[in-house]
Amino acid sequence: MTKYYFSLFLITFLGITSPVVSTNKDRSTADSIMNIINKSEGKEKLELLDHYSGIYQTDVYLNKELEKEAQKQNNYLYLANAYRRRIYHSATKGDRDSMKFHIKQTTKYLDLYIQEDRYKNSTKEEQKVYLTSRVMAVATRATLCIDEGKYNIALSEIQNALEDSIIGKTEHFKSQAHSLIAIAYLYTKKPTEALENFREAMNIEAEIASKKGSEEYYSGAYRYYSSMEGATIAYDQMGKYKEALAISDSLINKIENEYQLSRKLRGDNADDDFKYNFFKNRISCYKAKAYIGLKEKAKAREELDKIKPYIQKMNADKFHQDFDIYYFIEVEYYLLIGDNKRAIEYAKSITNRITLDQQPYSYLLSNLALSKALNAGGNNKEAFDLLYKTYNTNDSINAIHFSNEFAEMQTTHELKEAEFLINETNLKLKNTQMVLLIFAISFILLLLVIYIIWRNKKNLKRKNIQLYNQYKEIELRNKQITELQSAYKNITNEENQPEDTDGAIMDKLIQYLSNTKIYLDPKITREEIAQSIGTNRQYLIKAIKEKTGKTFNEFIYSYRLKYAYELIISNQNQTITDILEESGFHSKATFYNAFKEAYGMTPNELRNIIS
Repeated sequence: MTKYYFSLFLITFLGITSPVVSTNKDRSTADSIMNIINKSEGKEKLELLDHYSGIYQTDVYLNKELEKEAQKQNNYLYLANAYRRRIYHSATKGDRDSMKFHIKQTTKYLDLYIQEDRYKNSTKEEQKVYLTSRVMAVATRATLCIDEGKYNIALSEIQNALEDSIIGKTEHFKSQAHSLIAIAYLYTKKPTEALENFREAMNIEAEIASKKGSEEYYSGAYRYYSSMEGATIAYDQMGKYKEALAISDSLINKIENEYQLSRKLRGDNADDDFKYNFFKNRISCYKAKAYIGLKEKAKAREELDKIKPYIQKMNADKFHQDFDIYYFIEVEYYLLIGDNKRAIEYAKSITNRITLDQQPYSYLLSNLALSKALNAGGNNKEAFDLLYKTYNTNDSINAIHFSNEFAEMQTTHELKEAEFLINETNLKLKNTQMVLLIFAISFILLLLVIYIIWRNKKNLKRKNIQLYNQYKEIELRNKQITELQSAYKNITNEENQPEDTDGAIMDKLIQYLSNTKIYLDPKITREEIAQSIGTNRQYLIKAIKEKTGKTFNEFIYSYRLKYAYELIISNQNQTITDILEESGFHSKATFYNAFKEAYGMTPNELRNIIS
């Protein structure tokens, strides 16, 4: 069976409702279609190619012919639509790189189409092609960004699209936009804001569905699904399990009714069957989760047993990302009934196949689930080490993603805006004298440079404020980790435990540094500290490296930097030079570089945002 990547996104957001013909179709079918198409020419040929590549959506051959003909006729609209279909093909294979390339190509040719001012005089069919392609490019990019943890970029993309004079006015895109915004809020643990946006999407879809003729046209699209499932998840995050269960039951009824209507209108259809089973089993997962929240073990098990055969069929040769949720729920169920061994097995089945670079959010959740299962099973030390590692990984991911997002947003939006302004100026001054042209462009570029500098300062301050808030959150989590360390102290200090383990050395070291603040002494050595805590230089260095991944100097610097950070915040009158000297640094350059690397901003920038 063909594996569908981002299946939920493709089916609900893109509204794929026409029958999808399998790629296993005899090649003679495509050849006979091409014989018909080749009898036409010009725009009629493009329209026929687009029509049949829409019916035979998984047949890449027809789509490539559409791409060739669109290039031959220099038709940007249908060339964009050909690349739009390639986004779908790449998504079904899980090929993210190809998806990103085809999104760029789709956007590029749609922009050229708009620049030539063809949209105003286009037919209704051409406008439909434009809207479909534009919405898919925006929504797919936003979905990829959300899945990769780039929430700010996703929200920026959606907001810009909502302000667009063409797609921003379409009801279906508004619904999709609110659902995508809500999903970003779910990932960032803001269920109240997520629920508000999911409800807005549900209201828009309900209004569309109430219009005359919509029932037959949208049958089999399940457009309401993503917003209703999202509302279920939001209620679950809020601990409102009864509300989550009510939404789940309502959604299952809607799915059943729509499936029966689809069968009535189109008869047996493999595409309808796939979507029906996909949605029914996904929402059943969340129904089981609600039962677990309500401690109704038997009902939860009943739902999971109904889902299990479908999961096994879907995962016959490869795990299906859209049903990772099933394995998370199995972990929760077995923890609820006290079968910790099975909970660990299910948790490990997730962690063994989810990678940090492809699914950072799921990677963190899977490690937290495994840590919880290990702890419940009595593997307290292993659970704690995994939890400690996960928290550190989460901090690193947040910092990396934030830096990447900021750079990407700055490059994409500011340079795109600069390019647009320069191109616009060149068009206006096309027929003027060369001297005036050079002068005008130089003046505009000067203004642009001034504007970008102003924007950069503004964005930098906003970025620094976010980093400052992020650091406060990290400090809170570090406090939680410290409390966990205290909870596990009795376990790690059992009678049979070696006295000079890495963990024991680190405990003594942290306590010694906290009590004495010896790290403020710029002349402190490894040997002195090792002797003070009852170990030797080699054991000390090894313990620091094993537990933190840092060298001795890096570890001591982290204490000095934190001390300096607190002084900058608490003592506004003290100079930065005095602070760095008090914190144990010899060199101003060393201090500034280390501070910038640790906190993402300079000491002066930190002082500016809190003053």
